[in-house]
Amino acid sequence: MYFNENALEANKNKAVIFSLIYVKNFDLCRKPNSLILALLEETGFDLEKIFFFSSLGRWCSEFLISESYGSLFTEKIQGLSDRFSLPEQYAISVDQGYNPLLPQSYDYLSIRYELPSLARKVLELNSRHVASIHYSNVIDSTSDLQLKTFFSKLLASLKLENLALGQNSTYQLCPSKKNENKQNENPDSKKRKEKNVDSIKLNLMKSNWNTLTEEHIAAMVPEMQQYRLIVYTDGAYVHYSSARYKPISTSTTQNYTAGIGVFFSNEKHGPIYEKLDGVYSSARAELIAVQYALKRIISNMTEFSEYHELWFCLDSRYVIDGINSNFKKWMVLDNKNSRGKKIANFDLFQKINDLCSILTVNNFSLFFHYLPSHSGIKGNEISNLLAKAATLI
Repeated sequence: MYFNENALEANKNKAVIFSLIYVKNFDLCRKPNSLILALLEETGFDLEKIFFFSSLGRWCSEFLISESYGSLFTEKIQGLSDRFSLPEQYAISVDQGYNPLLPQSYDYLSIRYELPSLARKVLELNSRHVASIHYSNVIDSTSDLQLKTFFSKLLASLKLENLALGQNSTYQLCPSKKNENKQNENPDSKKRKEKNVDSIKLNLMKSNWNTLTEEHIAAMVPEMQQYRLIVYTDGAYVHYSSARYKPISTSTTQNYTAGIGVFFSNEKHGPIYEKLDGVYSSARAELIAVQYALKRIISNMTEFSEYHELWFCLDSRYVIDGINSNFKKWMVLDNKNSRGKKIANFDLFQKINDLCSILTVNNFSLFFHYLPSHSGIKGNEISNLLAKAATLI
């Protein structure tokens, strides 16, 4: 998060009416504040009317501006896309419908009722907790009374608690690199600044999975067929100590946890979401999610007998490449890579291989397919939310 001290000082003795604006496809977390300020200044934004900005993750950022500046700010935001000739799917724009109280997902409302009721409950409770932490930290981190009053009223209007983390807390929704968040940050030389501002175009044009077009998604996702079942899996690993996660269980004593989520394209089979004890990495959680999906099918072979093809879709290239190609090489090298080092998680790859063999013998054709995360692919979004929900139970 960044407080524009110059704007706050310039408006110190004025009664400013603030407006909180959400901007999509503009992830401030990935850039230093000096670069953001340089970009805004060089594209004609009035910096004296922008008091605060922060990344919310998932290619969304929030700006606190003067209410009277709203229309012009929206116009300037849209102008960024024109300046950099961004195609429609990468366009930067004000998001009028953004709700900070909902779980971060491509379109949570469209898939909300695909989730079990308990999963919905814990995700939405945690989203409120995250919003409470974020806005409380804003209040805690500024000395400006007008800002404190605005965000205090915002918390009250959203019916959220003020969960101040302590004076000068460093908690952020999206942690920044060391020293990037200093308020007295000095701009670089003009030459350096121009180079950086131009380079922002390259940053914006990098693959932004959150803005894939429907045509892109249709080309990536296996086509639904009567004989084909698509299985979406995901794993999650979190630290409760990050303050962003608040499990509903009061018996939790560990500072970390993991969870898995599995979603079947034919919803009659029902989703899977389970908390994992003793799992210390997201990679293991991803592998265990695949293992759970395979076991569900094997233990209910008759229920799944109508399918000839089983497509397992997930967003971990590590898992996909390990299953599709690397495992055979590791077997030849006796559980080692080409440099002689032991393979992490080899035990899980071995179990998955054994389970796949059982299904292959029973005339199922198996495919393990990579899909980009957080791109609006329904099954991927649901499995991701299920895995997160499992960590919160």
